[in-house]
Amino acid sequence: MLQNYFKLAIRNIMKYKFFSAINILGMSIGITACLLIVLYVADFWGAPTVKYKDKIFTEEKIFLADSNFFSFFSFKILEGDPKTALIEPNTVVLTKSIATKYFGAENAIGKLITIRWR
Repeated sequence: MLQNYFKLAIRNIMKYKFFSAINILGMSIGITACLLIVLYVADFWGAPTVKYKDKIFTEEKIFLADSNFFSFFSFKILEGDPKTALIEPNTVVLTKSIATKYFGAENAIGKLITIRWR
């Protein structure tokens, strides 16, 4: 049965060469465009990298939040003020384990880290 489908496809391609060429060309352009979009989105939404001094870290879980995040949700803050934590642009709030990972025993407040979104 499958062999008959292939014979019919070959006959139609040979009979209608111009339209078959247009269809095959259009399909190949469409598949190529789709694959390029998938590759671009996969690279864009890849894991961001965090850089502090000469150390580079790849993080899987980075969340974005508004400045009034701490007025809606209550978290135990070890250092700093939750009312002013996210007021300024380009500021972050780190968990204790992430702060230890990036800065070691140093105090994390006031340090500059660079987050690169791929």
